[in-house]
Amino acid sequence: MTITTTKGHRHPKDIVIHYNGKAISPYELMQILILFWNNEDIIRPPPNKGAKMLLELIEEVFETRELTDNIVRKYHLTKKI
Repeated sequence: MTITTTKGHRHPKDIVIHYNGKAISPYELMQILILFWNNEDIIRPPPNKGAKMLLELIEEVFETRELTDNIVRKYHLTKKI
C-alpha cells in the first residue's frame, strides 16, 4: 500500500492524497469508512463496541492529528501491506 501526496490547486498549501497512485476524494473515504463500520459491527455486533470503537479511534486521531504509539496499542492496530 502506498499513500502519497501531490500539490493541489485550491490553496497554496493544498494537497491531493493518492492511494496506490489514485487520487482519493472525501466521498471515497466515506465509502471506505462505511464498509469498515459495517464490518466492525459484524465482527463485534452491538452491544459490543464494533463500529463505535472505530469511530472513537477516528475521533482520537482527529484530536491529536497523529497516530501515536499509544493509540496504536490502545486500539490494537496492525500495519498490513
